[in-house]
Amino acid sequence: MEQSGSPNFGRYRLLRRLGQGGMAEVYLAEVAGLGQFRKRIAIKRLLPHYAANERFVSMLRDEAKIAAAIRHPHVAAVLDFGEVEGQHYIAMEYIHGVDLATVLRTLRDRDQLMPIAAAVYVARCVAEGLEAAHTLRDASTGKALAVIHRDVSPHNILVSFEGAVKLIDFGVAKAENNSTKTRSGVIKGKLQYMSPEQAQAHEVDGRSDVFSLGMTLYKLLTGRLPFTGRNEYQIYDQILRKEPSPPRAFVPELPERIDAVVTRALRKDPERRFQSAAEMARVLQLSLWDVDPEYGPHELAALLQEIAPSSADYDPEVDDDFGTQDSSPLPEVAPLADEEVDRLTRVGPAVPDEEPELHETQAMAVIDGPDLEAMPATEVVVTGDTWDESRIDTFHGAVTQIHMAAEEPPPPPEATATTAERAVPAQPSRRGAWVLFLVLLSGIAGAVFFLALHPEDPPRPADAELRPAVVLPDAARAAPAPDAARGSSTTQPSRTPPRWRAPDAAADPPVADAAPPPPPTPRPPRRRRRRPTTRAIQQRRAQQGYLTVSALPWANVEVDGRRLRSRTPIRRHPLPPGSHLVRLVGPDGQSWSKRVVVRGGKETTLGHKF
Repeated sequence: MEQSGSPNFGRYRLLRRLGQGGMAEVYLAEVAGLGQFRKRIAIKRLLPHYAANERFVSMLRDEAKIAAAIRHPHVAAVLDFGEVEGQHYIAMEYIHGVDLATVLRTLRDRDQLMPIAAAVYVARCVAEGLEAAHTLRDASTGKALAVIHRDVSPHNILVSFEGAVKLIDFGVAKAENNSTKTRSGVIKGKLQYMSPEQAQAHEVDGRSDVFSLGMTLYKLLTGRLPFTGRNEYQIYDQILRKEPSPPRAFVPELPERIDAVVTRALRKDPERRFQSAAEMARVLQLSLWDVDPEYGPHELAALLQEIAPSSADYDPEVDDDFGTQDSSPLPEVAPLADEEVDRLTRVGPAVPDEEPELHETQAMAVIDGPDLEAMPATEVVVTGDTWDESRIDTFHGAVTQIHMAAEEPPPPPEATATTAERAVPAQPSRRGAWVLFLVLLSGIAGAVFFLALHPEDPPRPADAELRPAVVLPDAARAAPAPDAARGSSTTQPSRTPPRWRAPDAAADPPVADAAPPPPPTPRPPRRRRRRPTTRAIQQRRAQQGYLTVSALPWANVEVDGRRLRSRTPIRRHPLPPGSHLVRLVGPDGQSWSKRVVVRGGKETTLGHKF
């Protein structure tokens, strides 16, 4: 143990020094209580030559205020801030593990790369912790504090031997309530992981941390940084001007979505990056499902146990991402197009409860009722009159429109009445009776509409026997017409002549001598819309499968990263055939995922108990 002075530091007992930075050193300490209570914590205190510098004291105080206000499982918790014999300190939770830089160095010494699932999982945890910092608000006023970490790098990410991931060191973080403000033109953080706007000392926001996390993920996946050089000037120039090589150039088996996540996070323009750490975390979760949906703390702990990293011989001056090993020729791999990157990293809307194919099938179905194709064209009897073929076509068109406007098809009855000679079923269903009523009503409406447009013609010899004879009394036969009695010669005749008139030789010539009106022009038959056959509907339905999900007590359901509108139980949710990733989120936030295979026309059942 390397330490100065007494091991007792106020109410804490210093055990050993864990590390040292530019302005402070970190110790493993222990606090005692009643009943042999012991708890290990980490003590971060200013170096002796900075203890009396008010500016460094204010920076340590700001770090304590920010970290203590953030309550998130992926951010190291701050327990206390105080002063002992003129030395200011921060008491933090102790993470039994190593920083991510030590893990990367151990893998590099073994000529290995971090597994893809492990890299994505760690980056997702850090993104969630960053979102908690970016959205932090003042507890008393509710005002957004706009916390920016400004130093996201493997050195400030701790991984415990139990698989926990913690973001630490808000020493250079920016917030609205900081007592110390960064002077104009001053750059804080590690240059190798800085965003272009941070490297130029411009105003930064949460998207700058997104860029730094993208650099960290690039290092986790490939073992190197995209912008390297022999000195800071070369690195600075590459950050501002060079486009990074895609990670797939070094890891050919890397999925395209993960490559797109890194590419989007490292865009020079902040407007074209992920607009929040939460958005990046969401896409990283989708990427993890593509690689290993079950990866979590247990698998990460197993990785640390396998490689056994140790920070005993860690030298920050050596592991500084400078050197010639990163200047070798790069493989020629075409980067993804911008449109493809945006498509792969876009989080779509929730899956609707019913697929569009179902709506289309329902819309094309025809309600039950008389079969229009089977109706004889010359034997449809309505109101005791025989219709010609043109009127029958009009009737067919009116009934067809009513049929096509129906929304849901009821089950077909066994038999229906189409002519006056056919018998109605003995016990028709209520829905079938309504359909039959609509058909008859549509026929009457079509007849009235047709007669209103076409006044009835004089009786022809063929149907004279169907017309009743009209006999007028003698008084009516001898009475003159009203116009003739007044002797008016200017009165206009009626537009519609009477249907039958009494024979009057003095007023009008006999009806038989009048010229018959021209026969009506027959209308062309209306083309009927072809209805889908039952076989076509069955084939369409057979092309999709169904998923039934149940959970105890209940769960929200996500299919392929898109959340369904309703929670469990989900019954016969339509899905296209193939492999689908189903994720259940229980009432307490616990999640469980499983990949299922859906087959066309079959139902796949999935259940889980939380």
